[in-house]
Amino acid sequence: MTEHTHAYTLSWTEARLVEALKSRYGENEWAMMTQVRQGAGWNKRTFDAIAIGLWGSRGHPVHGFECKTSRSDWSRELAKPEKADPLAAFCTYWWVVAPKSIVDPLSLPLGWGLLEAWDNGTVHTIAEAERRDPEPFTRGFVAQVLKRALAADPNLRAVREATKKGYDRGISEMDSRLETERASAERARQRVRDIEAAAGLRLDGAGHETLRKYGDTIRRVVEAEGRGFDTPFSWLENARRQAQKFIDRTADIAVVTHRDDAA
Repeated sequence: MTEHTHAYTLSWTEARLVEALKSRYGENEWAMMTQVRQGAGWNKRTFDAIAIGLWGSRGHPVHGFECKTSRSDWSRELAKPEKADPLAAFCTYWWVVAPKSIVDPLSLPLGWGLLEAWDNGTVHTIAEAERRDPEPFTRGFVAQVLKRALAADPNLRAVREATKKGYDRGISEMDSRLETERASAERARQRVRDIEAAAGLRLDGAGHETLRKYGDTIRRVVEAEGRGFDTPFSWLENARRQAQKFIDRTADIAVVTHRDDAA
């Protein structure tokens, strides 16, 4: 029986390359960030990764990294290596980071170094980068570094996420409350329309004093009826009948008095 052995090759991505770099540039000595822009603006170049030394005794070196995951990617870089110059200008060392056999060390532009990532996750120096005399950081670049550093802070992320959740919950509760208030206001408007229709009134545009009089009249009707709004105007019919009786009686009295006077 023949045993076949297949070599395993790790599938490399830019994120995997950066993760491998972190084992070389530990948090104690280095501040490593990814996707840092040269400055604000759509036409600014972006570092794949950058590591800034934290120890003053070593001069705070700055290492910039260009990650390449395929030969075609590297060929495109070689066609226009000057595109990296605005980024490399801020760096003490400039590196290409790639899996094994992607970049030929002899093809490196002058001064560039080569770091190879192996399938076991380690990073090895294949060609040393030449030390550069970097330009001072511009305010725009410092702002971009700080922006990425803050975005990478897990505590700050947790605060932002909690803040966003609280904001979203507040908005949701406010929307629900507003919807309830809108429904309540609509019910109130409908009641007013019902009163207007029944009474033949137009309350819209009425002044405060007029509305007060309308309200006082309705209160009197309700109090006189004593049975709420079920039959609020029946007392008027009763008052009309009583008034008619009074008129009839006074008419009778007037007739009798007139006869007596005539006699």
